Amino acid sequence: MITAYIKPTNFCNVGCSHCYLPEFVRANRTMMSMETFRKVSDRIKNYADQYGEGEVHVLWHGGEPLLVPMEWYDHANKVLQETGITGSQSMQTSLVPYRSEYASFIKEKMGGRLGVSYDFSSRKLNGSSEAYTDMFMSKVDMARADGLVLGVTMTVTKNELGRASEIIDWYLVHGFSTIKIERYTQHGMVYQDWVTNMEHSMFMVDLIENILALHEKNIYFSEGVTLSAIRGVMQGISGDRWGTSCVTDFLVFEPDGETSNCTDRTGKEASFGSVYQPLKMMMENETRSKIVSSHMSGENIKDHCFSCEYLSWCKSGCPLQVNEVPSERTDCSGHKYFLDHIKKILGSERRDVLLSYAKKAGISECL
Repeated sequence: MITAYIKPTNFCNVGCSHCYLPEFVRANRTMMSMETFRKVSDRIKNYADQYGEGEVHVLWHGGEPLLVPMEWYDHANKVLQETGITGSQSMQTSLVPYRSEYASFIKEKMGGRLGVSYDFSSRKLNGSSEAYTDMFMSKVDMARADGLVLGVTMTVTKNELGRASEIIDWYLVHGFSTIKIERYTQHGMVYQDWVTNMEHSMFMVDLIENILALHEKNIYFSEGVTLSAIRGVMQGISGDRWGTSCVTDFLVFEPDGETSNCTDRTGKEASFGSVYQPLKMMMENETRSKIVSSHMSGENIKDHCFSCEYLSWCKSGCPLQVNEVPSERTDCSGHKYFLDHIKKILGSERRDVLLSYAKKAGISECL
């Protein structure tokens, strides 16, 4: 399925140290015009038709998508309908600007589920993490009162290393039993609190150990990337950051109609061209051609990958991550250290605990 990241605006009123958008981009208050959105809708339809995809997943992104008036989304959905685009929708938001007027839209178009981002140290409101947390939880209460189900995404920085148990406890206390951990990408920018591949893998090891300890106490806590890793190791199935086809299946649309295939490329690389240009020009764009060619040729798959048992479904992980040789101090872009730990558990006396956890998540022991 084609996933279209549509960014009605890049403006955001929350300061995040790990934000993939350069500061000058997220300070821009420009909102996508409906004329541009019609071009975006046409581009999505034509691209999906060319790839033989019947349905499209539209992900409202940003910036902060809830800073856009509800009327804009009403008009946008009429355009999607007129264009003949069918499929599903979702949204990723800080939740800070949430108002109850959005609830009906989220229920109708997203099944009442809203993707929210919460981070323990990297998100600030007026320079304060505490102020952000207070505002976030007040909006969580409001959204839940409106009947919405919130799915949380967090990004691990250096400040979260070694704190998996504390982090899980916080989420459980505040009514979140399902989260997803995002990889901190340092593509085209330098961040002070960025974590290396090995540091991220070590956090994930800490996380799964705490998740399984809770499972033994009949407390279920679900984390999406962990489940994808378990499925990969047990069944050899690609998912999440492992072996996916984001390079060709993702479309990103900026407020001015410029295009890309990854939100992390915004403001750091030349775009694939504008939606005001023919689809053929985007498909033949030099920047896009280099990225697709690099992916198809397996350029990020290094010599050390060919001897790795996970290669068939991992395919070196995210193409934006540096693919280092796994060692005592470094890890590859596929996070082999973490995957090896899952395999180690499967070969230990705790195998049944992991299998029980996987079964509860709908993952069978074998194909």
